[in-house]
Amino acid sequence: MKKYILPLLLLITLSALVFWAYKQNEKKPIKDLKVYGNEGHLIKDFDFINQDGQHVTLAQVKGKVMAVEFFFVQCGSICPLMNEQMMRVDSAFNKDDNFRILSHTVKPEEDDVAALKEYATMHHASKNWIFMTGEKEALYKAGRMSYLLDADGIPEFLHTSFFTIVDKKGRLRGFYDGIKPAEVDKMMEDIKILLAEE
Repeated sequence: MKKYILPLLLLITLSALVFWAYKQNEKKPIKDLKVYGNEGHLIKDFDFINQDGQHVTLAQVKGKVMAVEFFFVQCGSICPLMNEQMMRVDSAFNKDDNFRILSHTVKPEEDDVAALKEYATMHHASKNWIFMTGEKEALYKAGRMSYLLDADGIPEFLHTSFFTIVDKKGRLRGFYDGIKPAEVDKMMEDIKILLAEE
């Protein structure tokens, strides 16, 4: 019987070490995500109006992980495809108070509060999904300067199918084609990583 005690103790010790190592790794992000933009680039302050007619500022979403897009309500090409995918994102994270979706219109002259409210309702948007309108110049500046989402530098119209994600520190951490389900799947995995970051 004594000859089995030492191997048994070794097996128990080894099992305990493997479990401890697993728990340590469980707390760490699966991978590090790249930080985009020039060194020190952070999203800039903003003040837009949401689908409920309330002001939304950077201060209100600071410290949260965000998925960001630019669209317009009457778009009949890529926007329906993009927001079909964004509905999946909203559904996956709608119970996490550390996450927000910021959807900016590129046609504020058409997309007033009422239009955004109807659009949000049509897409079953949770409280985490914010549709925003405001001054066109400010919206375009946010797209270009903060989120680096520019449709080939076209001066009069900013619109792209790409989504970006922002970490809790306000840094850009990924770009994904919002009309491709596989890329949106990857974005959702990366959002999980950012939510787990300290």
